[in-house]
Amino acid sequence: MPNSSLQYFTSLAGYKHVVLKQTTRQMKQLVLTLCTLFVFTTCLFAQKPSQQKTVIKNVNLISIDPSRPQLEPRMDVYIENGMIKKIQATSDKTHKGYTIIDGSNKYLIPGLADMHVHLPTKSAAIHTRDFYLLNLLSGITTIRQMRGKPADLVLRDSINKGLVLGCHTYISTPFFKNNKIFTAAACRDSLVLYKQQGYDFVKYLYGLKFAEYDTLMEIAASLNMKLVGHAPNNDLTKAVRSGQRSIEHIDPFIALYRKDSLLFWKTIDTMVAKGLYHLPNVQWYISTGTRTAMNKKREVYSKNAYGLELIPKDSLESMVKAYRDDEIKYYMGNPIGFARGILSDSEYIVTYQHLMPGMYRKGVLFLISATSDDFIIPGYNCIDEMKNFTDAGIPIWETIKFATYNAAACLDDLNKWGTITEHKQADMVLLNANPLENIENLRKVEATIINGNVLTHDYLLSELKKGK
Repeated sequence: MPNSSLQYFTSLAGYKHVVLKQTTRQMKQLVLTLCTLFVFTTCLFAQKPSQQKTVIKNVNLISIDPSRPQLEPRMDVYIENGMIKKIQATSDKTHKGYTIIDGSNKYLIPGLADMHVHLPTKSAAIHTRDFYLLNLLSGITTIRQMRGKPADLVLRDSINKGLVLGCHTYISTPFFKNNKIFTAAACRDSLVLYKQQGYDFVKYLYGLKFAEYDTLMEIAASLNMKLVGHAPNNDLTKAVRSGQRSIEHIDPFIALYRKDSLLFWKTIDTMVAKGLYHLPNVQWYISTGTRTAMNKKREVYSKNAYGLELIPKDSLESMVKAYRDDEIKYYMGNPIGFARGILSDSEYIVTYQHLMPGMYRKGVLFLISATSDDFIIPGYNCIDEMKNFTDAGIPIWETIKFATYNAAACLDDLNKWGTITEHKQADMVLLNANPLENIENLRKVEATIINGNVLTHDYLLSELKKGK
Protein backbone atom coordinates (compact mmCIF):
# COMPACT_ATOMS: atom_id res chain seq x y z
CA MET A 1 0.00 0.00 0.00
CA PRO A 2 1.11 3.61 -0.40
CA ASN A 3 3.77 4.49 2.18
CA SER A 4 4.55 7.73 3.97
CA SER A 5 8.13 8.29 2.88
CA LEU A 6 10.36 7.81 -0.15
CA GLN A 7 12.68 4.87 0.47
CA TYR A 8 16.07 4.82 -1.21
CA PHE A 9 19.14 2.67 -1.01
CA THR A 10 22.09 4.46 0.56
CA SER A 11 24.95 6.06 -1.27
CA LEU A 12 28.30 4.29 -1.14
CA ALA A 13 29.78 7.09 0.98
CA GLY A 14 27.14 6.70 3.66
CA TYR A 15 26.96 2.94 3.54
CA LYS A 16 29.22 2.09 6.50
CA HIS A 17 27.48 4.62 8.71
CA VAL A 18 24.08 3.26 7.79
CA VAL A 19 25.16 -0.35 8.33
CA LEU A 20 26.44 0.61 11.80
CA LYS A 21 23.12 2.26 12.60
CA GLN A 22 21.32 -0.70 11.14
CA THR A 23 23.31 -3.10 13.33
CA THR A 24 22.37 -1.07 16.43
CA ARG A 25 18.73 -1.17 15.41
CA GLN A 26 19.00 -4.91 14.82
CA MET A 27 20.29 -5.45 18.36
CA LYS A 28 17.38 -3.48 19.81
CA GLN A 29 14.94 -5.35 17.62
CA LEU A 30 16.54 -8.66 18.58
CA VAL A 31 15.99 -7.96 22.29
CA LEU A 32 12.40 -6.96 21.59
CA THR A 33 11.86 -10.04 19.46
CA LEU A 34 13.28 -12.39 22.09
CA CYS A 35 10.89 -10.89 24.63
CA THR A 36 8.05 -11.38 22.16
CA LEU A 37 9.10 -14.98 21.58
CA PHE A 38 9.02 -15.59 25.33
CA VAL A 39 5.39 -14.48 25.34
CA PHE A 40 4.68 -16.72 22.36
CA THR A 41 6.31 -19.81 23.81
CA THR A 42 4.64 -19.47 27.19
CA CYS A 43 1.26 -19.52 25.46
CA LEU A 44 1.66 -21.93 22.55
CA PHE A 45 3.22 -25.33 22.09
CA ALA A 46 6.21 -25.85 19.85
CA GLN A 47 5.23 -26.19 16.20
CA LYS A 48 7.68 -28.72 14.78
CA PRO A 49 6.92 -31.09 11.92
CA SER A 50 4.66 -33.65 13.56
CA GLN A 51 6.23 -37.00 14.37
CA GLN A 52 2.76 -38.44 14.70
CA LYS A 53 1.44 -40.60 11.87
CA THR A 54 -2.00 -39.46 10.80
CA VAL A 55 -4.50 -40.56 8.17
CA ILE A 56 -7.41 -38.37 7.09
CA LYS A 57 -9.87 -41.04 6.10
CA ASN A 58 -12.73 -40.97 3.59
CA VAL A 59 -12.31 -37.28 2.78
CA ASN A 60 -13.37 -35.37 -0.32
CA LEU A 61 -10.06 -34.23 -1.81
CA ILE A 62 -9.58 -30.94 -3.66
CA SER A 63 -5.86 -31.24 -4.28
CA ILE A 64 -5.42 -28.31 -6.74
CA ASP A 65 -2.90 -30.60 -8.43
CA PRO A 66 -3.48 -30.08 -12.19
CA SER A 67 -2.68 -33.76 -12.79
CA ARG A 68 -5.61 -34.88 -10.61
CA PRO A 69 -9.39 -34.38 -10.86
CA GLN A 70 -10.74 -31.18 -9.33
CA LEU A 71 -12.71 -33.18 -6.76
CA GLU A 72 -11.94 -36.75 -5.64
CA PRO A 73 -14.47 -38.22 -3.20
CA ARG A 74 -13.68 -40.85 -0.57
CA MET A 75 -9.91 -40.54 -0.39
CA ASP A 76 -7.41 -41.40 2.36
CA VAL A 77 -4.50 -39.00 2.89
CA TYR A 78 -1.56 -40.31 4.94
CA ILE A 79 0.76 -37.95 6.84
CA GLU A 80 4.16 -38.91 8.26
CA ASN A 81 6.92 -36.66 9.65
CA GLY A 82 5.08 -33.55 8.56
CA MET A 83 4.84 -34.72 4.94
CA ILE A 84 2.11 -36.16 2.74
CA LYS A 85 3.15 -39.78 2.55
CA LYS A 86 0.42 -41.36 0.44
CA ILE A 87 -2.93 -40.56 -1.21
CA GLN A 88 -5.28 -43.37 -2.21
CA ALA A 89 -8.93 -44.33 -2.47
CA THR A 90 -10.41 -45.07 0.93
CA SER A 91 -10.56 -48.68 2.09
CA ASP A 92 -11.63 -50.74 5.08
CA LYS A 93 -8.08 -51.75 5.94
CA THR A 94 -6.81 -51.04 9.43
CA HIS A 95 -4.30 -48.23 9.95
CA LYS A 96 -2.06 -49.57 12.66
CA GLY A 97 0.10 -46.87 14.24
CA TYR A 98 -1.90 -44.02 12.68
CA THR A 99 -4.16 -41.50 14.34
CA ILE A 100 -7.35 -41.51 12.31
CA ILE A 101 -9.26 -38.33 11.45
CA ASP A 102 -12.70 -39.03 10.05
CA GLY A 103 -13.01 -36.99 6.86
CA SER A 104 -16.52 -38.20 5.99
CA ASN A 105 -18.59 -35.39 4.47
CA LYS A 106 -15.59 -33.04 4.81
CA TYR A 107 -13.34 -31.45 2.22
CA LEU A 108 -9.55 -31.18 2.18
CA ILE A 109 -7.75 -28.37 0.34
CA PRO A 110 -4.12 -27.16 0.38
CA GLY A 111 -3.18 -24.57 2.98
CA LEU A 112 -3.85 -21.06 1.69
CA ALA A 113 -1.21 -18.34 1.23
CA ASP A 114 -1.68 -14.62 1.93
CA MET A 115 0.90 -13.08 -0.37
CA HIS A 116 0.98 -9.48 0.83
CA VAL A 117 0.96 -8.93 4.58
CA HIS A 118 2.50 -6.36 6.87
CA LEU A 119 3.32 -7.93 10.22
CA PRO A 120 1.87 -5.85 13.08
CA THR A 121 3.75 -2.89 14.51
CA LYS A 122 3.76 -1.98 18.20
CA SER A 123 0.76 0.33 17.76
CA ALA A 124 -1.35 -2.10 15.73
CA ALA A 125 -4.73 -3.17 17.09
CA ILE A 126 -3.83 -6.81 16.42
CA HIS A 127 -0.63 -8.13 18.00
CA THR A 128 1.72 -10.53 16.21
CA ARG A 129 0.62 -13.55 18.23
CA ASP A 130 -3.04 -12.94 17.39
CA PHE A 131 -2.14 -12.10 13.79
CA TYR A 132 -0.75 -15.58 13.25
CA LEU A 133 -3.62 -17.26 15.11
CA LEU A 134 -6.24 -15.43 13.03
CA ASN A 135 -4.51 -16.54 9.86
CA LEU A 136 -4.34 -20.15 11.00
CA LEU A 137 -8.01 -20.02 12.01
CA SER A 138 -8.79 -19.01 8.42
CA GLY A 139 -6.74 -21.79 6.84
CA ILE A 140 -3.76 -19.57 5.98
CA THR A 141 -0.57 -21.61 6.37
CA THR A 142 1.86 -19.33 4.46
CA ILE A 143 2.35 -15.56 4.42
CA ARG A 144 4.59 -13.23 2.42
CA GLN A 145 5.75 -10.37 4.65
CA MET A 146 6.22 -7.29 2.45
CA ARG A 147 7.82 -4.93 4.96
CA GLY A 148 10.71 -7.00 6.19
CA LYS A 149 12.94 -6.11 9.12
CA PRO A 150 15.64 -7.97 11.06
CA ALA A 151 13.27 -8.97 13.86
CA ASP A 152 11.15 -10.84 11.31
CA LEU A 153 14.08 -13.11 10.53
CA VAL A 154 14.31 -14.13 14.18
CA LEU A 155 10.57 -14.74 14.30
CA ARG A 156 10.61 -16.79 11.08
CA ASP A 157 13.49 -18.95 12.28
CA SER A 158 11.72 -19.54 15.59
CA ILE A 159 8.62 -20.68 13.74
CA ASN A 160 10.72 -23.00 11.58
CA LYS A 161 12.40 -24.48 14.65
CA GLY A 162 9.08 -25.11 16.34
CA LEU A 163 9.53 -22.53 19.09
CA VAL A 164 6.57 -20.44 17.93
CA LEU A 165 3.20 -21.38 16.47
CA GLY A 166 2.78 -19.53 13.20
CA CYS A 167 2.49 -19.71 9.44
CA HIS A 168 5.40 -20.35 7.11
CA THR A 169 6.78 -16.84 6.56
CA TYR A 170 8.65 -15.40 3.56
CA ILE A 171 10.27 -12.02 4.19
CA SER A 172 11.10 -9.08 1.93
CA THR A 173 14.25 -7.02 2.24
CA PRO A 174 14.01 -3.84 4.33
CA PHE A 175 14.65 -0.42 2.88
CA PHE A 176 16.71 2.48 4.12
CA LYS A 177 14.69 5.65 4.56
CA ASN A 178 17.17 8.39 3.72
CA ASN A 179 17.27 10.45 0.55
CA LYS A 180 20.89 10.04 -0.45
CA ILE A 181 21.93 9.59 -4.05
CA PHE A 182 21.46 6.11 -5.45
CA THR A 183 24.60 4.30 -6.60
CA ALA A 184 25.01 0.86 -8.10
CA ALA A 185 27.79 0.02 -5.61
CA ALA A 186 25.63 0.86 -2.59
CA CYS A 187 22.73 -1.06 -4.09
CA ARG A 188 24.88 -4.17 -4.55
CA ASP A 189 26.36 -3.89 -1.05
CA SER A 190 22.87 -3.61 0.40
CA LEU A 191 21.46 -6.59 -1.46
CA VAL A 192 24.51 -8.75 -0.73
CA LEU A 193 24.04 -7.99 2.96
CA TYR A 194 20.33 -8.78 2.82
CA LYS A 195 20.94 -12.05 1.01
CA GLN A 196 23.51 -13.06 3.63
CA GLN A 197 21.03 -12.23 6.38
CA GLY A 198 18.45 -14.54 4.82
CA TYR A 199 15.80 -12.31 3.28
CA ASP A 200 13.75 -14.14 0.65
CA PHE A 201 13.16 -11.46 -2.00
CA VAL A 202 13.51 -7.76 -2.81
CA LYS A 203 10.57 -5.39 -2.53
CA TYR A 204 10.53 -2.26 -4.68
CA LEU A 205 8.47 0.56 -3.25
CA TYR A 206 8.89 3.70 -5.38
CA GLY A 207 11.13 6.69 -5.96
CA LEU A 208 13.91 5.42 -8.22
CA LYS A 209 14.45 6.74 -11.71
CA PHE A 210 13.98 4.16 -14.44
CA ALA A 211 17.74 3.76 -14.90
CA GLU A 212 18.17 3.19 -11.16
CA TYR A 213 15.29 0.73 -11.14
CA ASP A 214 16.99 -1.16 -13.98
CA THR A 215 20.18 -1.31 -11.93
CA LEU A 216 18.26 -2.65 -8.96
CA MET A 217 16.64 -5.31 -11.15
CA GLU A 218 19.98 -6.35 -12.66
CA ILE A 219 21.75 -6.64 -9.32
CA ALA A 220 18.87 -8.54 -7.75
CA ALA A 221 18.87 -10.96 -10.69
CA SER A 222 22.65 -11.46 -10.43
CA LEU A 223 22.14 -12.50 -6.79
CA ASN A 224 19.21 -14.76 -7.72
CA MET A 225 16.81 -12.58 -5.74
CA LYS A 226 13.36 -11.92 -7.21
CA LEU A 227 12.06 -8.35 -7.21
CA VAL A 228 8.41 -7.71 -6.38
CA GLY A 229 6.29 -4.73 -5.41
CA HIS A 230 5.01 -1.52 -6.94
CA ALA A 231 5.32 -0.75 -10.63
CA PRO A 232 8.06 1.89 -11.06
CA ASN A 233 6.47 5.32 -11.35
CA ASN A 234 3.13 3.49 -11.57
CA ASP A 235 4.16 2.36 -15.07
CA LEU A 236 2.85 -1.12 -15.82
CA THR A 237 4.62 -1.40 -19.16
CA LYS A 238 7.98 -0.72 -17.51
CA ALA A 239 7.44 -3.32 -14.79
CA VAL A 240 6.40 -5.92 -17.36
CA ARG A 241 9.26 -5.18 -19.77
CA SER A 242 11.70 -5.47 -16.88
CA GLY A 243 10.29 -8.82 -15.79
CA GLN A 244 9.29 -7.83 -12.26
CA ARG A 245 8.28 -11.08 -10.56
CA SER A 246 5.00 -9.82 -9.11
CA ILE A 247 3.26 -6.49 -9.57
CA GLU A 248 1.21 -5.33 -6.58
CA HIS A 249 -2.02 -3.33 -6.45
CA ILE A 250 -4.53 -2.20 -9.05
CA ASP A 251 -3.22 1.34 -9.59
CA PRO A 252 -0.79 0.76 -12.51
CA PHE A 253 -3.32 -1.44 -14.30
CA ILE A 254 -6.09 1.15 -14.14
CA ALA A 255 -3.72 3.96 -15.07
CA LEU A 256 -2.63 2.21 -18.27
CA TYR A 257 -6.15 1.08 -19.16
CA ARG A 258 -7.46 4.64 -18.88
CA LYS A 259 -4.55 5.97 -20.91
CA ASP A 260 -4.54 3.39 -23.71
CA SER A 261 -6.81 0.34 -23.53
CA LEU A 262 -5.21 -1.33 -26.57
CA LEU A 263 -1.73 -1.00 -25.08
CA PHE A 264 -3.13 -2.30 -21.79
CA TRP A 265 -4.26 -5.59 -23.31
CA LYS A 266 -1.02 -5.95 -25.27
CA THR A 267 0.89 -5.45 -22.02
CA ILE A 268 -1.26 -8.09 -20.34
CA ASP A 269 -0.36 -10.50 -23.15
CA THR A 270 3.34 -9.79 -22.57
CA MET A 271 2.91 -10.23 -18.83
CA VAL A 272 1.31 -13.64 -19.35
CA ALA A 273 3.99 -14.69 -21.84
CA LYS A 274 6.69 -13.83 -19.29
CA GLY A 275 4.96 -15.70 -16.48
CA LEU A 276 4.72 -12.65 -14.19
CA TYR A 277 2.33 -12.51 -11.25
CA HIS A 278 -0.21 -9.91 -10.18
CA LEU A 279 -1.62 -9.26 -6.71
CA PRO A 280 -4.44 -6.68 -6.88
CA ASN A 281 -5.60 -6.37 -3.22
CA VAL A 282 -9.14 -5.49 -4.34
CA GLN A 283 -10.47 -6.01 -0.82
CA TRP A 284 -8.12 -3.39 0.57
CA TYR A 285 -9.54 -0.78 -1.77
CA ILE A 286 -13.08 -1.82 -0.92
CA SER A 287 -12.76 -2.01 2.86
CA THR A 288 -10.37 0.87 3.51
CA GLY A 289 -9.71 2.58 0.21
CA THR A 290 -7.50 5.49 -0.68
CA ARG A 291 -7.52 8.85 1.11
CA THR A 292 -11.17 9.52 0.26
CA ALA A 293 -12.36 6.16 -1.03
CA MET A 294 -15.45 4.62 0.50
CA ASN A 295 -15.20 6.56 3.75
CA LYS A 296 -18.88 6.13 4.48
CA LYS A 297 -18.95 2.53 3.31
CA ARG A 298 -15.79 1.75 5.24
CA GLU A 299 -17.43 2.36 8.61
CA VAL A 300 -20.57 0.39 7.75
CA TYR A 301 -18.60 -2.44 6.15
CA SER A 302 -16.12 -2.68 8.96
CA LYS A 303 -18.74 -3.03 11.65
CA ASN A 304 -20.19 -6.00 9.80
CA ALA A 305 -16.96 -7.57 8.59
CA TYR A 306 -16.62 -11.29 9.16
CA GLY A 307 -14.25 -11.97 12.04
CA LEU A 308 -14.40 -8.42 13.39
CA GLU A 309 -15.77 -9.72 16.69
CA LEU A 310 -12.28 -11.10 17.36
CA ILE A 311 -10.77 -7.60 17.51
CA PRO A 312 -10.59 -6.09 21.02
CA LYS A 313 -13.52 -3.70 21.47
CA ASP A 314 -11.42 -0.77 22.69
CA SER A 315 -9.06 -1.11 19.72
CA LEU A 316 -11.97 -1.21 17.30
CA GLU A 317 -13.64 1.84 18.83
CA SER A 318 -10.41 3.85 18.67
CA MET A 319 -9.93 2.96 15.00
CA VAL A 320 -13.49 3.94 14.10
CA LYS A 321 -13.13 7.24 15.97
CA ALA A 322 -9.84 8.03 14.24
CA TYR A 323 -11.32 7.41 10.80
CA ARG A 324 -14.50 9.35 11.63
CA ASP A 325 -12.53 12.34 12.91
CA ASP A 326 -10.33 12.26 9.82
CA GLU A 327 -13.38 12.06 7.57
CA ILE A 328 -15.09 15.01 9.25
CA LYS A 329 -11.93 17.10 9.08
CA TYR A 330 -11.47 16.43 5.37
CA TYR A 331 -15.15 17.02 4.58
CA MET A 332 -15.26 20.33 6.46
CA GLY A 333 -12.09 21.51 4.74
CA ASN A 334 -13.14 20.57 1.19
CA PRO A 335 -16.70 19.21 0.86
CA ILE A 336 -16.72 19.34 -2.94
CA GLY A 337 -13.36 17.55 -3.18
CA PHE A 338 -14.60 15.02 -0.64
CA ALA A 339 -17.66 14.19 -2.75
CA ARG A 340 -15.66 14.04 -5.96
CA GLY A 341 -13.16 11.73 -4.32
CA ILE A 342 -15.82 9.23 -3.28
CA LEU A 343 -17.28 9.15 -6.80
CA SER A 344 -13.85 8.90 -8.42
CA ASP A 345 -12.61 6.13 -6.16
CA SER A 346 -15.84 4.16 -6.48
CA GLU A 347 -15.37 4.25 -10.26
CA TYR A 348 -11.74 3.23 -9.73
CA ILE A 349 -12.73 -0.03 -8.03
CA VAL A 350 -15.55 -0.78 -10.46
CA THR A 351 -13.17 -0.28 -13.41
CA TYR A 352 -10.78 -2.90 -12.10
CA GLN A 353 -13.59 -5.33 -11.32
CA HIS A 354 -14.63 -4.94 -14.95
CA LEU A 355 -11.11 -5.87 -16.10
CA MET A 356 -10.69 -8.95 -13.89
CA PRO A 357 -12.56 -11.51 -16.06
CA GLY A 358 -10.69 -10.46 -19.21
CA MET A 359 -7.35 -10.63 -17.43
CA TYR A 360 -8.23 -14.10 -16.16
CA ARG A 361 -9.19 -15.30 -19.63
CA LYS A 362 -5.87 -13.96 -20.94
CA GLY A 363 -4.09 -16.14 -18.37
CA VAL A 364 -2.89 -13.61 -15.78
CA LEU A 365 -1.27 -15.37 -12.80
CA PHE A 366 -3.17 -13.84 -9.90
CA LEU A 367 -2.13 -13.98 -6.25
CA ILE A 368 -4.40 -13.50 -3.24
CA SER A 369 -4.26 -11.03 -0.36
CA ALA A 370 -6.39 -8.35 1.24
CA THR A 371 -3.11 -6.76 2.45
CA SER A 372 -2.98 -5.27 5.95
CA ASP A 373 -4.69 -2.31 7.53
CA ASP A 374 -6.64 -1.45 10.66
CA PHE A 375 -9.89 -2.77 9.22
CA ILE A 376 -8.38 -5.76 7.45
CA ILE A 377 -8.90 -8.87 9.57
CA PRO A 378 -5.97 -11.26 9.04
CA GLY A 379 -7.06 -14.37 7.22
CA TYR A 380 -10.76 -13.56 7.27
CA ASN A 381 -10.56 -10.77 4.70
CA CYS A 382 -8.35 -12.97 2.55
CA ILE A 383 -11.48 -15.05 1.94
CA ASP A 384 -13.31 -11.81 1.09
CA GLU A 385 -10.63 -11.15 -1.51
CA MET A 386 -11.19 -14.58 -3.03
CA LYS A 387 -14.92 -13.86 -3.17
CA ASN A 388 -14.17 -10.74 -5.23
CA PHE A 389 -12.72 -13.04 -7.89
CA THR A 390 -15.63 -15.46 -7.91
CA ASP A 391 -18.10 -12.55 -7.96
CA ALA A 392 -16.32 -11.44 -11.14
CA GLY A 393 -17.15 -14.81 -12.72
CA ILE A 394 -13.81 -16.55 -12.16
CA PRO A 395 -14.29 -20.26 -11.27
CA ILE A 396 -13.89 -21.19 -7.63
CA TRP A 397 -11.32 -23.93 -8.30
CA GLU A 398 -9.16 -21.42 -10.19
CA THR A 399 -9.53 -18.87 -7.38
CA ILE A 400 -8.35 -21.41 -4.81
CA LYS A 401 -5.47 -22.16 -7.15
CA PHE A 402 -4.43 -18.47 -6.99
CA ALA A 403 -4.06 -18.81 -3.20
CA THR A 404 -2.21 -22.13 -3.29
CA TYR A 405 -0.53 -23.32 -6.51
CA ASN A 406 0.22 -19.82 -7.86
CA ALA A 407 1.60 -18.64 -4.52
CA ALA A 408 4.02 -21.54 -4.24
CA ALA A 409 5.08 -21.17 -7.88
CA CYS A 410 5.71 -17.44 -7.44
CA LEU A 411 8.00 -18.21 -4.50
CA ASP A 412 9.74 -21.00 -6.45
CA ASP A 413 8.60 -23.57 -3.89
CA LEU A 414 5.93 -25.49 -5.80
CA ASN A 415 7.94 -28.66 -5.22
CA LYS A 416 7.36 -28.19 -1.46
CA TRP A 417 3.77 -26.97 -1.10
CA GLY A 418 0.82 -25.46 -2.95
CA THR A 419 -0.99 -28.71 -3.79
CA ILE A 420 -1.98 -31.85 -1.93
CA THR A 421 0.55 -34.13 -3.55
CA GLU A 422 2.59 -37.01 -2.21
CA HIS A 423 5.96 -35.99 -0.71
CA LYS A 424 4.98 -32.33 -0.20
CA GLN A 425 4.57 -30.55 3.14
CA ALA A 426 1.41 -31.54 4.98
CA ASP A 427 -0.09 -28.04 4.96
CA MET A 428 -3.83 -28.46 4.44
CA VAL A 429 -7.26 -27.25 5.54
CA LEU A 430 -10.11 -29.55 6.51
CA LEU A 431 -13.48 -27.93 5.76
CA ASN A 432 -17.00 -28.81 6.84
CA ALA A 433 -18.57 -27.84 3.50
CA ASN A 434 -17.68 -27.93 -0.18
CA PRO A 435 -15.86 -24.72 -1.23
CA LEU A 436 -16.43 -25.55 -4.91
CA GLU A 437 -20.13 -24.98 -4.35
CA ASN A 438 -19.67 -21.69 -2.51
CA ILE A 439 -16.40 -19.87 -1.87
CA GLU A 440 -17.81 -18.77 1.51
CA ASN A 441 -17.49 -22.39 2.64
CA LEU A 442 -13.76 -21.69 3.02
CA ARG A 443 -14.80 -20.08 6.31
CA LYS A 444 -16.10 -23.40 7.66
CA VAL A 445 -12.75 -24.64 8.93
CA GLU A 446 -12.71 -27.83 10.96
CA ALA A 447 -8.91 -27.91 11.29
CA THR A 448 -5.80 -26.29 9.87
CA ILE A 449 -2.93 -28.72 9.31
CA ILE A 450 0.59 -27.30 9.20
CA ASN A 451 3.73 -29.41 9.12
CA GLY A 452 1.43 -32.37 9.76
CA ASN A 453 0.16 -30.90 13.04
CA VAL A 454 -3.62 -30.95 13.20
CA LEU A 455 -4.83 -27.71 14.81
CA THR A 456 -8.57 -27.80 15.30
CA HIS A 457 -10.61 -24.63 14.94
CA ASP A 458 -11.70 -24.92 18.59
CA TYR A 459 -8.10 -25.24 19.75
CA LEU A 460 -6.93 -22.19 17.80
CA LEU A 461 -9.92 -20.16 18.97
CA SER A 462 -9.19 -21.07 22.58
CA GLU A 463 -5.58 -19.97 22.15
CA LEU A 464 -6.75 -16.68 20.66
CA LYS A 465 -9.07 -16.07 23.60
CA LYS A 466 -6.20 -16.70 26.06
CA GLY A 467 -4.54 -13.55 24.79
CA LYS A 468 -7.58 -11.33 25.45
